[in-house]
Amino acid sequence: YMGGKNKTKRNYLFFLLKIMTHRVSILSWNILAHTHTHYLFPNDQSESEEQLKTRYNGITRNITKLNADICLIQEIDTAFLEKSESGYTKLGEYDVYQSYGPSGRNRTGRDEGVAIMLRKGVVELPKNQ
Repeated sequence: YMGGKNKTKRNYLFFLLKIMTHRVSILSWNILAHTHTHYLFPNDQSESEEQLKTRYNGITRNITKLNADICLIQEIDTAFLEKSESGYTKLGEYDVYQSYGPSGRNRTGRDEGVAIMLRKGVVELPKNQ
């Protein structure tokens, strides 16, 4: 019987072995959270909600077009990917693991974080994780 920590270690090692024995494609992308867009515009203003929606739709199209097996996305915010209390959600062909925290100059802006997206059927974590 391999329960508890040993079971977790065994499942993690199996996951690593699976990646090492198959070719996988990895995309890493800092998509610039909305909180930080004031650097791009005059007078320290942020992008409009319309600009934000257009930019995030373009990013989503590019992620789909690039078709990576693993996507490591930085500076996501809730306008890009709705926050899940469990830290897990699904997005198209991907299982998505996410983590959020306060952002901005004084950590009072929108929540931002990271997402690890694993293509279903190509890269999967053991179900009990």
